[in-house]
Amino acid sequence: MIRVYVKTGFCAPCIATKRDMDKEGVDYDPVPLETVPDWQIREWQEQGHMEAPIVDTGTEVWSGYRPDRIKNLVKEEAA
Repeated sequence: MIRVYVKTGFCAPCIATKRDMDKEGVDYDPVPLETVPDWQIREWQEQGHMEAPIVDTGTEVWSGYRPDRIKNLVKEEAA
C-alpha cells in the first residue's frame, strides 16, 4: 500500500499529489504527518526529505510534489 504523508490544513504540494494520484487511479492511504512519530520524521529528514508530502511506495520514498514519479507508479502498475 502506498502511503502519502500529508500536512493537515493547506498544503499545495499535498493537494496536488493527492489530486494526481486520484486522477491516475493510484490506490494510496493518506496519513496526517502530525500522527507520525518523531523518530520517523527525523529519519526522513536525514534522508533529505524536507518537504511535504512524503510518499512511501514500499520500495521508494520521495518528498514534495513529483508528477514524474506519480506517472512512473502508473507505468509500474500497468506492467
